[in-house]
Amino acid sequence: MHVFLHELPLIIQESIKTVTYSELWDALSKAKKNDRGRVIDSIVVHCTATPKDREVTTAEIDRWHKQRGFAGIGYHFVVHQNGEIDFARPLSQVGAHCKTFNKYSIGVVYVGGLDGKKHCNTMTEAQDMALFLLVNSLAKLYDIPIGRIYGHNDINPLKSCPCFNVNRWYVEHLC
Repeated sequence: MHVFLHELPLIIQESIKTVTYSELWDALSKAKKNDRGRVIDSIVVHCTATPKDREVTTAEIDRWHKQRGFAGIGYHFVVHQNGEIDFARPLSQVGAHCKTFNKYSIGVVYVGGLDGKKHCNTMTEAQDMALFLLVNSLAKLYDIPIGRIYGHNDINPLKSCPCFNVNRWYVEHLC
């Protein structure tokens, strides 16, 4: 499926539909209204550290996180290889994705990050576009400045996730 700038596949409550950018904005605005006034001042981007040709479901990530002792999936959003976005953990709940940053951040993960055994950016064109539209929308909605949009590796230098410089990527997409 081709994803164009004006439309984006999105999963809301387990039903898949193609939505326009304004519909994405509306869905995120609705989610923000239900965030119970949680203070959010940053976005942290991750990868699942799975092979580039392997799709991973949100349910799988949820299971992995429960096996690690979390209450459930630690990310607020999952961006799939075909550009679909899952709303995973409610924005009203503190994430479980980046120690010391969970309380005030939104966690976003893209499926992939491994090419063979090498950690690298494996985003498809659809993922890249969907991730940018999602991060940009969240940044506008929560008034998050560019300097508060991070990769997990920016906060923990021992991590390679998400396998690219998020701030540079974001600025390049803005131009």
